Amino acid sequence: LLDREYGESKQVPELLKRLLAQQNPDGGWPMEKGGVSHPLVTGQCLYALNIVGRENDDPVVGRACKYLLDTQEKDGSWKAKSRNHGDANVVTIHWGTGWATIGLLRSLPKEGLEKKAIEPK
Repeated sequence: LLDREYGESKQVPELLKRLLAQQNPDGGWPMEKGGVSHPLVTGQCLYALNIVGRENDDPVVGRACKYLLDTQEKDGSWKAKSRNHGDANVVTIHWGTGWATIGLLRSLPKEGLEKKAIEPK
């Protein structure tokens, strides 16, 4: 996003290719290369894909949306494991839920969203 906004736009296709190559088979993106999918990172990637013009009918976007919808908690949140806190497995909901929501709002079809809310699992 920074490169597209402030750099040379000719680099965007290569950066987009690198981003797409890091999508996990479950549709999400990891916090660290080769890691498990993470709702915060996946939401950020959906946001970035939307900014560069990827629409909700794109299979990459569809897989990411499915990952987020499949991993949403019953209360509507997403659990997001912290990057590194030594031996502790710190799980938060705030940032992961925020970015997952932003990514979905920018990526899901707009038709009908104003008439009905998306129900959590």
